[in-house]
Amino acid sequence: MRDWEIPPDCLEAARVLAEQFHVNERLTCIRTAARLYEEARKIGPDGLCVEVGVWCGWTAAVMAAAGPTVLCVDTFRASDSWVDGDAHSLGVDRSGYKWGTLAHYARNICRRGLGHQIAAIQAMSLEAAGAMGVNQADLVFLDGNHNYLDVVGAIIGWQHVLPPGGVLCGDNWEAGNVSGAVERSVAVLGWPDLWHANGDGGDQLWLVRKPKP
Repeated sequence: MRDWEIPPDCLEAARVLAEQFHVNERLTCIRTAARLYEEARKIGPDGLCVEVGVWCGWTAAVMAAAGPTVLCVDTFRASDSWVDGDAHSLGVDRSGYKWGTLAHYARNICRRGLGHQIAAIQAMSLEAAGAMGVNQADLVFLDGNHNYLDVVGAIIGWQHVLPPGGVLCGDNWEAGNVSGAVERSVAVLGWPDLWHANGDGGDQLWLVRKPKP
């Protein structure tokens, strides 16, 4: 496992963006966001990042602010973890469940002037993955369901959209059996050099690069 020091300017960029989002709209910690910002910046304005599991647009905004176009894939119907407390924290009543997080996502992206860089597909993860061709994205960030089978399915289902050298990453390394699902999947694919954060400050990013021939 390699060391990965976060560049101070990436951390600062993530902190500045964090101030523009309500804390309950940021389910990914600032350190993880800063790492995503760094990877997205390497890709540059001609690249494409895909985020699977979008919530209210926080990490999509982070990656877009670094330069690339971002494609967001989510049902936007709110996840199985949606409870009254979540609805209250986001400022909606129970009827808001009918549209889930889509309005919050759209509001956040538009308010930050990122609509020209971010597009959304309202779809199930594997349906969207199946519609994409080979080598179409430079980075795929998986942050949808975190149970074992869903994580394995997402990794196998999305890996074809990355070219050699492309980045596959996700959040919640320590949640449930995410770590086991990731380790098993990348071993089956034969992808070496899996990296994950140690949990400091809530940082639970994992990342692996598709091997080059």
